[in-house]
Amino acid sequence: MWTRGAWASWARESVDALGPFIEIFEHFFLGGGFLGMERPSKREENPERDGKSERMPKKKRKSRRPLRLPPGNLGLPLIGETLQLISAYKTENPEPFIDDRVAWFGPLFTTHIFGEPTVFSADPDTNRFVIQNEGRLFESSYPGSISNLLGRHSLLLMRGSLHKKMHSLTMSFANSAIIRDHLMGDIDRLVRLNLEKWADRVLLMEEAKTITFELMVNQLMSFDPCEWTERLRKEYMLVIEGFFSLPFPLFSSTYRRAIKARSKVAEALSLVVRQRRRERESGERKNDMLAALLDEEGGGGGFSDEEIVDFLLALLVAGYETTSTTMTLAVKFLTETPLALAQLKEEHDAIRAKKRRIGGSGMGRLQVEDAIHSNALLMKP
Repeated sequence: MWTRGAWASWARESVDALGPFIEIFEHFFLGGGFLGMERPSKREENPERDGKSERMPKKKRKSRRPLRLPPGNLGLPLIGETLQLISAYKTENPEPFIDDRVAWFGPLFTTHIFGEPTVFSADPDTNRFVIQNEGRLFESSYPGSISNLLGRHSLLLMRGSLHKKMHSLTMSFANSAIIRDHLMGDIDRLVRLNLEKWADRVLLMEEAKTITFELMVNQLMSFDPCEWTERLRKEYMLVIEGFFSLPFPLFSSTYRRAIKARSKVAEALSLVVRQRRRERESGERKNDMLAALLDEEGGGGGFSDEEIVDFLLALLVAGYETTSTTMTLAVKFLTETPLALAQLKEEHDAIRAKKRRIGGSGMGRLQVEDAIHSNALLMKP
């Protein structure tokens, strides 16, 4: 699936010519814009999929798709095919959920997941069309179950001028001298702290997630690892688990725990925001993302506590899985490629020989390190 379909967001059609909206779940689905378009023709016979192709008529008889939508199966009432999707993605090989439906219905098919009727696209041309027209013909959004966990003021859900202001503020802070001056030092310090705790057996992905979370909390709110950050991380993990569960608190204990954990995380962040407002009034300043949000002179300010809390939570969500996965893959590939590891060490030794700090100004471009990072991103599912 990952090699065929682009990871994108739920979409909503914004022009009458394309008809009512079709929503698509970000990171897994692409779609929208199918009303008024021809249905995909029956796929040509594929010898490698004869077994799956034979089941197509059976699936079509069960289909309860809306008129003029791509063929598919809406599954059980309310639940749809959410259980099948969750079950597939908890295995080592989640692709059959997509492959089977592509074999039955073609690269564009209708399903029902996370409480929403959904059109899935595994067609590169359709995916490209959606991505190129996002913000014009298509508007990204999330299903209600995800919005409940993100918060209504999340950067991922914002629209219009408020979204532009928040996005501009984030990019300005990320590219500021404040970040450049201390980011690499903070990374080095946090990695060393975690390395000292490692035992004989290490689960690299879990350790990468811990380091990533601690670094993000540090850059957002200037907290070093402590008992408070560990409690926050545990509640945050429960929130993350809720993103991929049945979105019905009455039936899903995972989603119910996620909603409760989200309230605890929001409460903890709210206390921090209120404390920082009091500190600013007394003249105390810190160099982090929260300070930028509170700094009226620097383009921030004017945000409510709820808006800031939702924004901080969104940044934690946006960078947590992606960064830790890239870190894990980079270590994996370096371990499997001794030549690349030797070249990376040689590049860093040359920097130390010139007494330049890694990540500091005047260091120049790290060609080997950049190549390793780019390849890890390319290989990431």
